[in-house]
Amino acid sequence: MKTLKKIVSLIVIACMIGALTFSLSGCGLTTRTAGTVDGEDIPAGMYIYFLHSALYSLEQQYQYGQLSSEYSSEDESSDASSAESSEEPADESSEEADVDSSSAEEESSSAAEAESSSEESVDTNPATIWDAIVENKTAKDYVIDKAYENCAWVIVMEKKAAEYGIELTDEDKASMETTYSNNGGKLELEENLNAMGVSFSTYERIVKAGLIQTHLKELLFGSESKDAISEDAKKAEYDENYRRVKHILFKTNDLKDDTDEDGNVTKSVDEKKAEIKATYEAVLKRAQAGEDFEALIEEYSDDSMDKDKGYIFKKGDMVTAFEEAAWDLAVGEIATCESTYGWHIIKAYDKYEKEEYMNDTLADFISDYENEKYTEVEDKWISEAEVKRSSGAIRRYSPSDIYEDNSIASNVSAQIAYYNSYYSALLASNNG
Repeated sequence: MKTLKKIVSLIVIACMIGALTFSLSGCGLTTRTAGTVDGEDIPAGMYIYFLHSALYSLEQQYQYGQLSSEYSSEDESSDASSAESSEEPADESSEEADVDSSSAEEESSSAAEAESSSEESVDTNPATIWDAIVENKTAKDYVIDKAYENCAWVIVMEKKAAEYGIELTDEDKASMETTYSNNGGKLELEENLNAMGVSFSTYERIVKAGLIQTHLKELLFGSESKDAISEDAKKAEYDENYRRVKHILFKTNDLKDDTDEDGNVTKSVDEKKAEIKATYEAVLKRAQAGEDFEALIEEYSDDSMDKDKGYIFKKGDMVTAFEEAAWDLAVGEIATCESTYGWHIIKAYDKYEKEEYMNDTLADFISDYENEKYTEVEDKWISEAEVKRSSGAIRRYSPSDIYEDNSIASNVSAQIAYYNSYYSALLASNNG
């Protein structure tokens, strides 16, 4: 299922806030803004926040081996700033500071980033995160571009909320409180954000932007909108790409030899399988003779499928043998197959028997449609926004300094290790 890309970045940063202890010891803190979007200031804290977000996401990709050190053959060049953006001098006289600089002295700009990469590299695995080429950009340029893109997104969301008259609901506000609670509560969250160089009000703007995005998508492409997916399109998808069946499964994949106290085999897997096959063949004859299939399922099936709905599936959902046996059946027809699970007696059912079957089955399909259509519109809004970058902010808030000062690599490693351990224990528990 496809998700709205900006919401994904918010989830990443929410995890990051709980995982890291922030500092900006390597940065000069006198820059209040990082540029403008359609003439509205980008708070420096918002830019810093999304630098962290991009670095955290990039480090995850690096540790999972998903980055390359080579440029794509489609485009050998990369631009440090997007075509619609331009750099402007940093505004250092703003009255409202998003970064607390009361005791900070302006420091000299940090050393140049270690982002150099070689187009002629034989090994496509980057030696460090800074050797990676992402979207045909150096890692440094990618992180900066992504931060400005997300800042533009927040401000565009706010402007569109005003344009369309969108206000947050009580449910939205409760969701925000849950977000704060999940990150240690407002006091701890604000302390972490301040150490990071971000005001709580800026963080609230970012969280609200995600909620606004959801409302905009629903308003423009949801089920009640004029551009909602048509019933004809849904029916065509359901007709062509889905089948409904029920089956009686005779499992053989978990058979083991029976043994006595001395370890002698009293009944082998082959003997058990032969007995199961005999039962399967007898039940098949009863089903083919027109006996109540529902009653046979209840008495003999080893599967825990929904006895009412059965399986409604598309190609690729089921094991190959099952799919091939079931796909071309007309309603009421019976087929059989042997899969890795055992023997199946399969019967086709009317997938339109209940109206909710189609809507439930197509939930992901409809969501993907809405997300794709909305993303096209949102991308157009952002591409049309005039983004001006602050060269002072780009110098002061160095991606490599933030990366090193916040031990992003070791924190991501720790979090990956934690989740691997958690899911391994969960899997062992389920298998047990």
